[in-house]
Amino acid sequence: MRRVATGLLTTAAAGLIAAAAAIAAHRVVPENIRGALQDYSGLITGMSGTLFALTASLMIVSAWATIGEAKQNVAKEARAALDLYWYARTLPEPARTTIQTLMREYLSLVIDEEWRLMATERRLSASVWGRTVLWQIELENIEPGGSTGDGIRYGHALDRAGALIDARRIRSAQVTSSIPKPLWSALVTAGMFSLVLPVFVGTPHLVVHALLAAVAVMIVTFVLVLIAQLERPFSGAVRVEPTHLERALEDMEVVDAAPIEAMPPGQCIGERYDRFMAAAWERFTAKTGVQRQ
Repeated sequence: MRRVATGLLTTAAAGLIAAAAAIAAHRVVPENIRGALQDYSGLITGMSGTLFALTASLMIVSAWATIGEAKQNVAKEARAALDLYWYARTLPEPARTTIQTLMREYLSLVIDEEWRLMATERRLSASVWGRTVLWQIELENIEPGGSTGDGIRYGHALDRAGALIDARRIRSAQVTSSIPKPLWSALVTAGMFSLVLPVFVGTPHLVVHALLAAVAVMIVTFVLVLIAQLERPFSGAVRVEPTHLERALEDMEVVDAAPIEAMPPGQCIGERYDRFMAAAWERFTAKTGVQRQ
């Protein structure tokens, strides 16, 4: 919210400065010179304005696409962590508890510590990288059973672990991504050229001159502020939140409520589902106080 307020104040301040500059130019520059410039300023203003509009459009579309890709990547990371948590249920103790504890701690650290660092320092947490190494080591030390199902599940778990690491590395690259400086230079230059003549030439009427100059500068400034807020997917006013990771952490509590033992002979799937839902609701009610309807 503070970033939005700062952007609006910056836009308003730019408009006031433009109005003051227009009033000063109206009084200092002779009317005949302003009139002569006005006759031939349309071509330059149109060309620079078109260049500014095209460049700004490309930058906004690119920044918005980056935010969308970052959200999808965080969702993949959360899904991979939850899959590994499910896999740990099939392991004997102490491997089951160790991996599940490490996965819960991993998500908690990412949400509580790493997300703040990405917003303020544009980097990932070294401690979370260390926790990532720990659960990788624990997973690699697992010796799957001799059955075909155990081997298939272990291979799938390794695939999900690789997907989680890949998503984390992509997030590490996205947190430091930004719009190239030459593109920023082109945008600012085009904006300045499109504003110089409206501010310093304007119309013969002082009030109209100041008003039009302020509006033009505020529009250009607003576009620049908007692009600056969209440029960084994890720290701008429109940023990626750890919502998927928080949901995965909540889903792990539901996983803990699922029965681990094998289904007794003669018990149908519906009976086991009812037991699972009853246990899940019991844990949810104990945590939130919400009763099952």
